[in-house]
Amino acid sequence: MLIRILNKNKKSLIATLLKGGGILTSYAFAFVVSKKLGVDAFGRFSIWLSMLTILTGIITLGLDKAILKAVAESFIQKDDHRIRKLMTTSTAFVLISATLVAAVIGLFSPFITRIFYGDSTDAIYIEILAVSIPALALLTVFGQAIRGLDLTNTYVLLDHGFRYLLPIPIITLLFSFNGYALETQAFSVGLILLVFYALFLLRGHFSIRGFLNLASHKVTMKQLLHIGLPLMVANVAILFKGWSDTLILAYLTDDVTVGYFNVSMKLAKLVSLPLVANNAAIAVTISGLLLAKEKSNLKDYYFKTVKRLSVFSAMLFIGVLVFHNQLLSQFNSNSDENFIALSILAASFLIGSIFGPVGLMLHISHFQKHYLRISVVMALASVALNFILIPFIGLIGAALSALVVQVIWNGWSFYYTRKLFTEL
Repeated sequence: MLIRILNKNKKSLIATLLKGGGILTSYAFAFVVSKKLGVDAFGRFSIWLSMLTILTGIITLGLDKAILKAVAESFIQKDDHRIRKLMTTSTAFVLISATLVAAVIGLFSPFITRIFYGDSTDAIYIEILAVSIPALALLTVFGQAIRGLDLTNTYVLLDHGFRYLLPIPIITLLFSFNGYALETQAFSVGLILLVFYALFLLRGHFSIRGFLNLASHKVTMKQLLHIGLPLMVANVAILFKGWSDTLILAYLTDDVTVGYFNVSMKLAKLVSLPLVANNAAIAVTISGLLLAKEKSNLKDYYFKTVKRLSVFSAMLFIGVLVFHNQLLSQFNSNSDENFIALSILAASFLIGSIFGPVGLMLHISHFQKHYLRISVVMALASVALNFILIPFIGLIGAALSALVVQVIWNGWSFYYTRKLFTEL
């Protein structure tokens, strides 16, 4: 059974490679912004992106996850009518809710600017945020629908490649105008272009009549929310855990510190590349083993995966530490403080690889409630630790907070993963 599942689809390998390449484009984007516009510009962009990501996670209400499951089932059953209903209902709901939130953000932009940026000049970031919220919300749902239609490679390019690749030439074209917030404007334009591209790919899966008669889709919406809301809570908790350090740094320090921290975070994430790329391809394999209740094969597959990931991540960890001067200098961020933060963050990602895909295994098994509890508790712990440590030791405090949360989150998840092996 295990061999049959592992050999089932060669597309998973291509998806893994594409996702790895897509992740690398985010480094290219960070490099261009840091070099051309400065570390402070990258800091302001990171604050903006953290707000955009968290708000989008809330707005979609987990519909992206629900759409993936529902569209995939309908695609297998060749039920095109249901796919059209799903896409029409979810698109209309997300578009309306995102537009309303964007309007509120625009209305309170001076207040939000004072909290996270401090300078009224930076109000443009909140204005761009309001424009970008509907774009990213739609792109998130469309991306999962494309994934559910078995267009895995297209999804990976859309979600991990083009999103950071498109803004680079836009920045280069606009740089001669010497405008403010160029990197954020370019990223926002890229999101809007990707929405139109996704619409083109999904052009046969919408119903114009459905948009005009949304009342007929109440049942579909209830079904999607029933699946999506629990996943939304866990997803937002994870997003908040990942982005709270940036937001709290922005509140307590300045743009330059935020920029330095996110450069260190970006470089430290190199260590997690094997885990991130691996998770793009193994969900189907793990699901198959869980459904077949093959306890010994699942356990064997997990520990073999962990061993492989640990070796590759350890090599990258050593490489990041050895070449830290060259890496940090490329982003105008070479200092002792940044090196300490980079080392701590790289260690946290190494720990994540050593524990392997524990979160993914809990997420797709019957242990979802435990996964939800862990995610919420650790998101709250991340916020508390950041508020305690950052005022005293700045970005090093944010890095230490990330390390502590990573150790506890993975250890707690591994505890339930071991129970999963015995309860199949």
